[in-house]
Order: sequence, then C-alpha cells, then structure tokens
Amino acid sequence: GLTQEQKEKWAPIFTLFLELPMLKVERSVVPENAMLETFRLICTADAAQHAAGAAIYASFKTSDGTYHTQLLVAKSRLVSGTVPHNELCVILLMAELAFIVKNNAPIQPKDSTIALSWC
Repeated sequence: GLTQEQKEKWAPIFTLFLELPMLKVERSVVPENAMLETFRLICTADAAQHAAGAAIYASFKTSDGTYHTQLLVAKSRLVSGTVPHNELCVILLMAELAFIVKNNAPIQPKDSTIALSWC
C-alpha cells in the first residue's frame, strides 16, 4: 500500500481527473479577430546527437495588433548520425511537414520567406 505521505501527495492529483469532462479544447486555429491576410506558417527544426524534432505553427495578426500563434503539428525522431547530418535530416522532415500542412490549409500564406540560421 501507499504511505500516508504518498496518499497526501497523489490524492489532489487524482481529483483533477474529475475535471476532465469539463475540459474544452479549441479546435480552430483561426481566432475570431484574425486578419486573414496575415496568415503565416512558422516552421522550426532542431537536432542533436541522438534526437531531432520539427514543429509547424500557424500565426495570425489580430485586429488589436497582437499575434495569435498555435502549434499545428510536431514530429520527433531518434537519430544516430553526426549532428550536421541530423540537422539536415530534420530540415527535410520539417519541409515535408510544411508541405503537407500548406497543401491542406484552408487559407494559403501570401508569400514565402525562408530563413536558415546556424548558431
């Protein structure tokens, strides 16, 4: 069984499960006050010695001048090459994800800007 200390630690965590039926997840990535002509995809990727990951975000400028950015898709992989090789592999993964997202997005970005930054 659990010790009294463990019970006291885990009881509040388990009670959070009772709130799951009230969980609300926003399905639309387009905010109500979005300026649709400002739609852009933000694509990021990074790799290290053993892991690599890419993420695609949708971003809109809103009518109040702020930006609304939301994660659309992310993917990670275990890799085993050199770091430069892994970086190139994850850039390809990011490009494939961006291609799929762009071709299936109901709104298309107006132009494309590609920036590569090596730090």
